[in-house]
Amino acid sequence: MDRRVTGLGSYHSGPGKNKSGGTIVKSKILPVALAVVSALLFAAVGANARGGTEKVGALAETQSRSVATNLGLFGSSTWDIEKDPTSAYIYLATKSPNGFFGSANGGQTWFGLPAGADYGQGADVEVNPTNGHVYALLSSLIISTDHGATFKEISSLDGESLNASSLLYENGRLFLGRDNGTVAVSTDEGESFSTSTLSAGVPILSLAGVGSTVYALSKNRYSANSARLFKSSDNGATWADLGAIPGSAEDVTKVVVNPNNSYVFLLPGSEGTLTYRSTDGGASFALIAAPVTGYMSFDGGGRTYVGWNYSTDNGNTWLPLGSGGGSFSHYVVPDPGNDNILYDGAMPGFSKSTDRGATWTSSVEGITAVTTTSISQATDKDIVWVATQNGLAKTTNFLSGSPTWTYPIAPTANFTSAGKDSVWVDPDNPSSVVFGTSATIWRSSDGGSSWSQATTDISLNGTVAHEITSNADGSTIYAAVGRSANQGTAGGVLRSTDAGATWTSTGFPGNAAALSVTVADDGDILAGAGSNTGSVKGLYKYSGGAWSKLGAPDYDIAAVLSDPEVPNTIYALATKTPSDAGVGFYKSTDDGVTFRHITSGLGNAYEFGALAIQRSTRPNTLYVSALDNMSGRIYKSGDDGKTWT
Repeated sequence: MDRRVTGLGSYHSGPGKNKSGGTIVKSKILPVALAVVSALLFAAVGANARGGTEKVGALAETQSRSVATNLGLFGSSTWDIEKDPTSAYIYLATKSPNGFFGSANGGQTWFGLPAGADYGQGADVEVNPTNGHVYALLSSLIISTDHGATFKEISSLDGESLNASSLLYENGRLFLGRDNGTVAVSTDEGESFSTSTLSAGVPILSLAGVGSTVYALSKNRYSANSARLFKSSDNGATWADLGAIPGSAEDVTKVVVNPNNSYVFLLPGSEGTLTYRSTDGGASFALIAAPVTGYMSFDGGGRTYVGWNYSTDNGNTWLPLGSGGGSFSHYVVPDPGNDNILYDGAMPGFSKSTDRGATWTSSVEGITAVTTTSISQATDKDIVWVATQNGLAKTTNFLSGSPTWTYPIAPTANFTSAGKDSVWVDPDNPSSVVFGTSATIWRSSDGGSSWSQATTDISLNGTVAHEITSNADGSTIYAAVGRSANQGTAGGVLRSTDAGATWTSTGFPGNAAALSVTVADDGDILAGAGSNTGSVKGLYKYSGGAWSKLGAPDYDIAAVLSDPEVPNTIYALATKTPSDAGVGFYKSTDDGVTFRHITSGLGNAYEFGALAIQRSTRPNTLYVSALDNMSGRIYKSGDDGKTWT
């Protein structure tokens, strides 16, 4: 489950209008957020040491909406890069609201979607190589014939919502892979489509092709042994079922084709080496020794790129692409007109090489798509640390209105974000910083100039420290740590009393994965458990040296807060994959003995991710983040969670 907030914003009350780079808080374009409390409320009320808010005066809550203004932290988590072969334009699809960006000058500077656009999170982008028309898949399919100045939107097809997961432009045709198991094909740039059902009800996750031959990969995201590969040899008019993919490649989520020789590759959706290759048009597949998985691309000179590596023999052997190691997060794309020019979507979001990967230059000015997973602010409120999917960011003049950032900061040269990283800064000693990421908790005692790995009494291999918090004075720090069944590692809640240098387990029930943690004003610890594979779920309290289960439902508890002003009141967000009617917002007024499920105003929201309290109002204003019809929303309650808008 993704739990993110994109951009770093200051909070503005009242109706207002969008400012440059800003977004309306209630708009559907905001994604599921982990750091809503910090990103939205810093400027209004400031954050305390535990990531909550400090009271600056109680006001009646009358505002109807809020505006988040970008504060100059540029970059993105880039899904796709496409170079227009007819011009200098380059386009990005980013994991962010309105996740489409373009550059008219070869990637030096960037522009976003037109004012007022609300198209959802970016997924894929394609360019017509004959006329430069651009197609971008977000929540809708958007098409531009003027390099992104204006767009036509296609939000439905065949009488239902578009709900597409993959996009391809090949041989004069536009292909859409949809979640209902169909592939739609247009020969007139989206004016009309013909539809074929490949695997009813099973999403088409990936499309690839060369000439008149197209491949489609279908897979049920929530079911094992459901992946199948389909092939069309007539531009999508008819399709053949090639059958289930190799059993050990069940994790594959992407199919790619080498345009130089029509070799077909199947790529897993998680970091590893299980990449498969077919030299006979998909009739059979064999495992190849790829150094990493992720994205794969091909140039016209015989190179195959995957991660930060390349092969000149179709994947039999691999060489590193300069410095940087074999990072899963790199997405190297060759320029279609010049093999010496490469583009990379890894942190900070876009980089360019003009010497076939020997040297690189980053340029992200104008890309307002930084995916923020955690924010921490010191008592000196000018000092703010942000964990993003591209590394850490730091500012020492946050209150200036135009803060300057050091970004990206990484503990090692080959750092790769886990996608759900967390950060904590000591409130009274901001030189002390703790950073939780994949398999490691890092600490710095010099404000991020240098980093060392913390010592833990449990293995963190394959896990992520989802959230880091502390008691009021920062003397005791807690980390909610996931669990890796594949690696055989334990999860739970870890505790440190030496500024994050060493950590010990608190004995979380079943060594289960902990998704969320908070410290109540009375010193008790509240932690939410849950994972797709774990049996221990629900909400737990640590008091008197022991854990006890509270009355929340047996769901993954993505967020939990203890009301700092209303005794015995706890708020929690329950989520589940796949979603059902029990997910959502829960409230307890008896210190967790019982919980009430509140749904008024939350509609069809699912995948709840973040929870925040604004203490400058009476009653306290609450915010939650969720998805609704594949679009991120932030909901707000001005009555302690009784109703939501």
